[in-house]
Amino acid sequence: MEAIDAAKQFLTKAQEDAEWIYIQRQMEPNIRMLINKFYYSMFYCISAIIALKTNEQFKIHDSAINAFNFYIYNNDGFLSHEYVYAASALKGMREEFDYHNANITNEQYELAEKLWLKCYPDLENEVIKSIQEEINKLTNKDGD
Repeated sequence: MEAIDAAKQFLTKAQEDAEWIYIQRQMEPNIRMLINKFYYSMFYCISAIIALKTNEQFKIHDSAINAFNFYIYNNDGFLSHEYVYAASALKGMREEFDYHNANITNEQYELAEKLWLKCYPDLENEVIKSIQEEINKLTNKDGD
């Protein structure tokens, strides 16, 4: 039950970031903040998947991403490698712009947005499906 609760909390954070992104994209965008939110929404979904599938929770982003990469490459069917690429690319952009104060080109922003639009909705759906599967397992155990 703890893993389900953690996954739900991560999903809520991801959805809050995604909602912010959708609203922000309708206005004059804050590109630096959008890239930050692109990454974090993916990160929270990844953290939810890890919590559900391994019962592990990470507070440090690198640890979560490294664990996710490990599980993806060592467990067939864990999740698509496409998510690892998108999350890693967004993480690199976020760090470059946040920590090194680099300028963001239109091409970089467009790539970030494209990666997010391609992966986030499917990843969010995967989290929702995985949470429901875990709840169903618990419900079926209790009913047996």
